[in-house]
Amino acid sequence: MSIFDRIAIGTANWGDKPYGHRGVICPRSEQEKIITYCQSCGIHTIDTATAYGVDLSWLPPAFEIVMKIRREDPIDRIDRHHRFLAHSAEDRGAFYDLAECRGIPQIEGTSFYDPGEEMNLSWQYYWNVPYSPFDRRWEAALARHYAMQGFNYVRSVFCQGKVFTAEELVFVQFRDFAHRLRLPVGTLCILFCLLNPHVNKVILGVDSVEQLRDDLRFFHGLNSFAVEDPNIIDPRRWEKMP
Repeated sequence: MSIFDRIAIGTANWGDKPYGHRGVICPRSEQEKIITYCQSCGIHTIDTATAYGVDLSWLPPAFEIVMKIRREDPIDRIDRHHRFLAHSAEDRGAFYDLAECRGIPQIEGTSFYDPGEEMNLSWQYYWNVPYSPFDRRWEAALARHYAMQGFNYVRSVFCQGKVFTAEELVFVQFRDFAHRLRLPVGTLCILFCLLNPHVNKVILGVDSVEQLRDDLRFFHGLNSFAVEDPNIIDPRRWEKMP
């Protein structure tokens, strides 16, 4: 699995309502650029929700769409080709009550908000939880779920954009830390998540294709060093120091 296989794109700001700390709407023209870029580097998962009001019918069929749905959603309007998660623990409980009703999509997981919510539900394969250098509440639960062969998506990696501009001291200090390391702030947040072996996919909310390229430039750079020359990578062929 490549680094880019572990990246997904969030679409909360792809609808017609401002989203996040900065209140951004990502226009359709920019969405298309983002998708073209994702195709070029091997990102193929899109995270969305009925609550976002996003039209994804134009996406190339190769993309996997993970859709969070609510109990009040009109089920007959939902595309059955998506992977479905309950939008919250409360929605998940309601879907259990509706399990015998015809037309209810198979719910394969849940989007959680508070640690401990998962203890009130039976096991499910997919989890979607907030995780970042600032929000470490889920680390023990992610490890337990991964050990049970669960699949962990993490979101709010940038704290809905607060990491880039908010004036709370912790965010200011983090930006200073990233500057000292000569890394983009977004890249450092992504690295933190990828370094957790219990995280399967990191969901990125982005305002533009330029932001996405900037956040992932470091990883493209790492990929550029891959070689197949056995004289370089096979230690049996390395010359010994005198």
